[in-house]
Amino acid sequence: MTAGSSRHLYMVRCSDGSLYTGIARDPEERARVHNQGQGADYTARRRPVVLVYSERHARTSAARGRELQVKAWRAEKKEHLVRGIPSAGSGQANPAASSRWFARGAPAASRR
Repeated sequence: MTAGSSRHLYMVRCSDGSLYTGIARDPEERARVHNQGQGADYTARRRPVVLVYSERHARTSAARGRELQVKAWRAEKKEHLVRGIPSAGSGQANPAASSRWFARGAPAASRR
């Protein structure tokens, strides 16, 4: 799978502690765009954002499907994904995806 053809499901933590989920070719660049106030209105009002999770998919359709799945989850289940805690029905065992967790994944309240 080449970097140009793959898409990533990504999650950023917003300044209010909420998580925003999207897809992008380059999630780190996408986080920079969010921090410039461009892209989603949701993140523009909640800057700065920090990339906390990324999951690569071979096809855009797979990444989009995963995005819809994750967006439907409650916040607690999303937190489990960000922290690498398996939960029933999380889809983490998806062999077509590769995941990266980021050290900054903990919500602000638990970093104190």
